[in-house]
Amino acid sequence: MKKFKTILVFIGLTYFSLAAIAQNHAIGIRFSDDFGISYKQKLHGSTWVEGIAHIHEHSIAITGLYEKYQQTPFSKYFDWYYGGGAYLGIWSVNNESHAFGGVRGVLGLCYRFTDIPFDISLDWMPTIQLFNDYGTDFVLFGLSIRYTF
Repeated sequence: MKKFKTILVFIGLTYFSLAAIAQNHAIGIRFSDDFGISYKQKLHGSTWVEGIAHIHEHSIAITGLYEKYQQTPFSKYFDWYYGGGAYLGIWSVNNESHAFGGVRGVLGLCYRFTDIPFDISLDWMPTIQLFNDYGTDFVLFGLSIRYTF
């Protein structure tokens, strides 16, 4: 019985260690001026695609991003990343609804935990709205916490 428990603990530790290293997928939450659900998937090498579903006071939107990750020179657990993509959404106030959309850039810093399969990232996402009320937002910052698998 003692041998069985030892093997079970070894398998569990191996699983969580490999899950923390592999990191081919990640899902979690994003806090910004809105609330979002984030999912990202590794494409190849150091490139990822990320999808974010946003919920704001009177709107919902989706963002798709293509991201390139690079290891920072000060730690192997930190990566900085950059990229860009597009977003589409709809807002509704007083029974009046409109679609909106535009392009987004992204620049961020991500920390990968070694003991648990989670990462945390802080990013800057400058935005240019291209249709239905043209505008810019260059102060859009966010914090994401994701489970990696």
